[in-house]
Amino acid sequence: PSAEDFDCVMRERDEARRASTRAEERASEAREESERLAGRISEMTDLACKAARETSDAQGALERAEAAAAAERARAERAEAEVGECDALREACVDACRAV
Repeated sequence: PSAEDFDCVMRERDEARRASTRAEERASEAREESERLAGRISEMTDLACKAARETSDAQGALERAEAAAAAERARAERAEAEVGECDALREACVDACRAV
């Protein structure tokens, strides 16, 4: 082999080493980005779980409030019926007193 062949082989080896180094750097950057994204996914998952719990809690509170409102409406309807009965009794008493 000539000196020219040797120089060519050495240049190719150096280029291959540089390409290998660049590939290793890109792989390292890709690993770092993958780790960063995995951390971000974990954060987002935690936030989604928290939001789901809060939504569930809010739904439960809404259902309890609706049940309390329905019970209050029922009490109000009973009170109105009692007022109607009292009015009828008062009218009956007034009529009875007039009849005497």
